[in-house]
Amino acid sequence: MCAGVLASVLAQSAVPEHELQLAITYRVAKFVQWPKMHGGRDSFRFCVYQENPFHDELEKLEEREVSSLPIEVLITGDLEVIGSKCQLLFIPESRTFDLPSIVAALRSHAVLTVSDQVGFAEAGGIVELRNRNNKIGFRINVDAYENAGLEISSQLLQLAELVSWE
Repeated sequence: MCAGVLASVLAQSAVPEHELQLAITYRVAKFVQWPKMHGGRDSFRFCVYQENPFHDELEKLEEREVSSLPIEVLITGDLEVIGSKCQLLFIPESRTFDLPSIVAALRSHAVLTVSDQVGFAEAGGIVELRNRNNKIGFRINVDAYENAGLEISSQLLQLAELVSWE
């Protein structure tokens, strides 16, 4: 099922890359379990670090759900807010210089970090989106998602290139 969902996104070659990245990020989130996901939460916070690379497409997410919770979008650079309120953080490639501080601040938080930065997974990020031959795939850092207390579906893990930094 997971392969079919992602394959359908990858097949849309006429779609701009940022739209594909957003669609894949959303679909990846559907195959992740967060600890105590429903403990007092009334929404799933989909956060973007400091700037919106998705343009108007980001607003469309607020019409969807993850883990039976409506999505709320937040664009912020406040790592304290991200660590305490966000379930997912997308870090745009343009924020490469912020990566070490982001990874260090969120290491023990249940936040799924996603980026299109080359080397993101090796640097401690959880999901790195990669464009190869006009198809977007992904790499997952096993140590990083385990440290964050997240559970990722084995179906999703089979589709990813797995990396480790420990």
